[in-house]
Amino acid sequence: MQRRAFLRRSLAVLATAALPTLASCSTAAEQPARTVTHSTTSTSVVPPQLTPDTMLTRSWMSYRVQFIQSDGRTMDPLREMATTSEGQSYSLLKAVWLDDRNTFDRVLGWTNQNLRVRGDALFAFLWGRRGDDTWAVLDANCASDADQDIALALIFAHRRWGMELYLRQARAILADLWRLTVVDVAQQPMLTAGNWAAVEEHPTLNPSYFAPYAYRIFAEADPDHPWMALVESAYDVLFKASGQRLDRGEAVGLPPNWCAINRQTGQLLAPGAKLDTNFGYDAFRTYWRIALDAQWFNEPRATRYLTQSDFLRKVWQKEGAVSAVYSHDGIPVVLEEAAVIYGGLIGNVMVAEPALASRLFAEKLAPRFLQQDGRTFWDDPQAYYTQNWLWFGVGLYAEQLGNLAA
Repeated sequence: MQRRAFLRRSLAVLATAALPTLASCSTAAEQPARTVTHSTTSTSVVPPQLTPDTMLTRSWMSYRVQFIQSDGRTMDPLREMATTSEGQSYSLLKAVWLDDRNTFDRVLGWTNQNLRVRGDALFAFLWGRRGDDTWAVLDANCASDADQDIALALIFAHRRWGMELYLRQARAILADLWRLTVVDVAQQPMLTAGNWAAVEEHPTLNPSYFAPYAYRIFAEADPDHPWMALVESAYDVLFKASGQRLDRGEAVGLPPNWCAINRQTGQLLAPGAKLDTNFGYDAFRTYWRIALDAQWFNEPRATRYLTQSDFLRKVWQKEGAVSAVYSHDGIPVVLEEAAVIYGGLIGNVMVAEPALASRLFAEKLAPRFLQQDGRTFWDDPQAYYTQNWLWFGVGLYAEQLGNLAA
């Protein structure tokens, strides 16, 4: 599946970009890759008196210019200008949180025209340049995290701007998300990583896709499906996956990037070939999603899970930094820091040890908010993933990511 190969290339690029080692819609064929230049002239830290909410607003203004084409396509300059359903979902969420309806509608329009091509209400994962230099879908499989994030953004848009069309599309997505990506595991519904995972003998799971805060909202928007049951299965898997050794000698409480599950027994397994149980560029998002459930719904299991998952907090407090990737038993795999990891870790810290959250923000997030040639950005002006996850991390820290469906 191209998604797996694409993810491997993405991780390689992020690793090489890491910080110093620790001690209106056009047709697909009409989509050009816009050149993004990265000047090597002076880069300076934005003055520290800026508030987090100002950082969010300013970086979004630059992000719209740097990463979103006029027709609504979100591009990744470090991945050959490719577009993913994930990237479209991030743009939609940020736009609705910031009350930017013009950008929201442009992004949604491009997404519907170019990624909603599967014959159902879900979205193709990957779109980009083909071998013949035309632009089209490269992988029609769906990624369940992107589809659920798009559905949530649409529900928020309906509440914020009142258009019924948003809610109708959200419900269509939710119906097909349940039909094509949720499987019964030991008589319990479970969200898999996508339609491709749902048909596997041992379905592949990505714990960083679990969004219990969203399932509570989906339960109200789509009462035809038992979304609250996904809250239960998500926490069940999170505690088990972080506490079991999987394919390593022991576990240190880190959520894995990937795992698999036995349909009959519910036993967690190591994932299939080319996927891993490391904590890294997927797994860090688990902390952010679970912290949001704590912030919005005061879920006690969220607090308990994040408190128990203390490995990175201890490393950070002892060493002053964390590595980009760790094996499931806590051995560094990529020694360098990666800025995105702190976008998730801030969620862990602010729930488990809130007194330390301002320190983590001041040391690892605020200094990465930079300005260059009139633009503001996080860490690296071409790093799409970093722009999004430091934005989400700071938004969570500043409590600027409200539940618009409340």
